[in-house]
This record gives sequence, structure tokens and C-alpha cells, in this order.
Amino acid sequence: MTEIGAGIRDAQRGAVRGVIAQRAMELFLERGYEETTVDDVAAAVGVSVRTVFRYVASKEEMVVGAMGDLGLDIADRIATSPLSSRPWAALVAGVEGFAHDLESGGDAARARSRLLASTPQLRGALAEKRQRWQDDITPAVAQRLEEPARERELCARAMVAAVLACLDVAVARWAFDAHSGRLIPLFRTAVEAVGDPSGK
Repeated sequence: MTEIGAGIRDAQRGAVRGVIAQRAMELFLERGYEETTVDDVAAAVGVSVRTVFRYVASKEEMVVGAMGDLGLDIADRIATSPLSSRPWAALVAGVEGFAHDLESGGDAARARSRLLASTPQLRGALAEKRQRWQDDITPAVAQRLEEPARERELCARAMVAAVLACLDVAVARWAFDAHSGRLIPLFRTAVEAVGDPSGK
């Protein structure tokens, strides 16, 4: 198969996964995650359960599957930020970019965030994705640090963990408190409360 053919096939698979994920999310929000079966999702999409599992590995992946590469997106934002940006500032700006994208989803994004936070199975699946985010973001921060080489990864990982924790706190407030206002100010407040542990 040529590269073009493989690209078309991958795009088609991605489109089908997207349809399955979208319809599944609609059902999860309407009926509840545990109350919705894979059979329900398959029926809503108009395919067999076997076909559903050709495109998604599990029910959890219908919700969090597309989130795995978000760490790479944040790392790209950090890598393309001005070299004059301090490591902590570049990291915060990169994560804030993701927060902005999330907030732009409006009520649907809030509802999805509530579902993720209130469903034990999804919290576990999201935790695995978040670990991948940290692994993907850490090198982008480490290369901006001036510490000795053996300490850069440790320092960068601690900084990334702190900022992602701030994001978690801000998203939880935004998702569950209708009077909390916008997500970005909540995230900035959380980051300011932590401060820059590296002093950079």
C-alpha cells in the first residue's frame, strides 16, 4: 500500500472513531456512563458491536481515546514559544493554551469534564493519559532549564506535575461550579497560588 493509500485509510479510521466517540458521549451524558452499554453505542451508530471494537478498544477509550496526544500538543506549544520565555512561563502558557481550547467547548466541555471527574472508570483511564502527558511535556521543559543535566529531568517533571495539578483544580471548579466564571482565570489563580517552584 502506498503512503497516500495508508494516509487515506488512517483518516477514514479516525473519522469513524470520531463518530463513535461523539455518539457515545451523547449517550453517556443522556443516560449515564454505567447505564450505557457498548450495544447501545453500536445501535446508535448503526454498526455491530464487533465493528465498534475494531475502532475503539474499550468503553473508556470512547471518552478519553482522543486525549492521549494532548501532551504532545502542549509540548509543541512550549517548543515554539520564544526562547526568551522562562521555562515556568513557557510551561504555563502551553498548558493555558489547552485550557483555552477546553473552555471554548462551552457547556458540552463542562459536561464532559464532570463525567470524567465523577466516573471512577474514567478517572482511572484519564490518569493513564495524564501520565503520558507528563512524559511528553517534560523533555520540552527540561531542555530550557539550566540545571546540571542529571537534574533537569527531575526538575522539569516536578514543574509539569505542579502545573497539571493546577489545571486539574481549575477544571474541577469550572466544571462543577456554575458560578465559577471562566476557566482561564481559575487556572491562573491556581498557578499563582503555587508560584514558580524553580524560581525560573
